[in-house]
Amino acid sequence: CARQHCRPCRVCRMIHIQRSGGSQWRPAIAIEDMAQVVSWIKQEWPHTVVLVDNTFGEFVEDSEPSHIGADLVVGSLGPASSDPASAPGGYILGQASLVTAVRRRLTSFPAPRSGPPGYTRAACEGLLSAAASVGEAVKGTALVVEVMAQLGYESMPPRGARRADSVVALRLTDSHTLRALSDSVERNGPLSHLARLQDATNNLAASALTSPGGGGGGAERHSRELTLHAADQPPYVAYSQGGTHWSQWATVLEEALQSMRPRPSAFSPEEAQGDRDMDTERR
Repeated sequence: CARQHCRPCRVCRMIHIQRSGGSQWRPAIAIEDMAQVVSWIKQEWPHTVVLVDNTFGEFVEDSEPSHIGADLVVGSLGPASSDPASAPGGYILGQASLVTAVRRRLTSFPAPRSGPPGYTRAACEGLLSAAASVGEAVKGTALVVEVMAQLGYESMPPRGARRADSVVALRLTDSHTLRALSDSVERNGPLSHLARLQDATNNLAASALTSPGGGGGGAERHSRELTLHAADQPPYVAYSQGGTHWSQWATVLEEALQSMRPRPSAFSPEEAQGDRDMDTERR
């Protein structure tokens, strides 16, 4: 893709790489694959700045984009921190000259370097156990993929695939299954105040957690918390960013499975006939 779209450019000042699939049906870009792309870019344009959006990819693999030659790495502190509420905002790291240029562009004089009082300490405390928190999110989404695969539903990344971010996408195929999973997330979330967000423009339905009291919170701030975002329309693809502990998803799935049914293709002919016989006996 890089060779096809970038080669016609004689001068390319910056190339942006989106590591996580986010709300797209595609796998995340692994560090090993990204290293090949960055190496090719530097061969073609040695002075081109490589910018990587690393949101939801922090601490998932052994290396980070800055280790394989990326000039600038940006991301959200919510997914990168074990306590998103204590470290809102984003981060920028990379070459000192480029970070300084970004700071001058995005802040006003005289902008504080360390944020509001107490912010630096809160951010450092959140990052101290961030790797363990990301591990729990990856384990939680791996549990979701395994359970849904046994029911015949597709996922991205697929079952058994190597993980490069903490986001998982599920193709649920029908509104009933989507709502069963979404309602279970709402009822079993770790925060006390839950809300269903509706976007009238594109009919986007999201089961998301908001901070108690609302102001300044929202799903974006608590993006490491247990969330499920989906459009209640075909093809009924839902996206989850994990949770702070894998057992959160175990609780959600335990309740959701009581009202969910496997896809018909997940049944063998014998199992399907047996299921129809049981329905007849119930009637």
